[in-house]
Amino acid sequence: MKEILFVRVNGCSDGDITELFRISKVFGVTIIDYDSTAVLLECTQTENRNDDLIALLQRKFTNRIEIVRGGSVAVEAVSISER
Repeated sequence: MKEILFVRVNGCSDGDITELFRISKVFGVTIIDYDSTAVLLECTQTENRNDDLIALLQRKFTNRIEIVRGGSVAVEAVSISER
C-alpha cells in the first residue's frame, strides 16, 4: 500500500537545493515547487520507504523540514486487456 507524503525543506542554500534534487532522483520523489530558500517534495511510496526518506532528510536538514503525511492511498489498477 502506498501513502502520500509532502516535505518542505526550509533555509536552503544552492548546495542544499542541488542535494535535494539528487535525493529526489534516488527516492523517486517529485519536486513540485522550489525557490531560492525552500523546496517542496511530493512522495508516493510505501510507508517504510517514506520513513527512510524522512530519516535521511532529518539527518541532513535538521530542524528545517515540515512534513505532511496523507495516509494510505490505493487505486485499483485497470488492465488494458479489460477495456
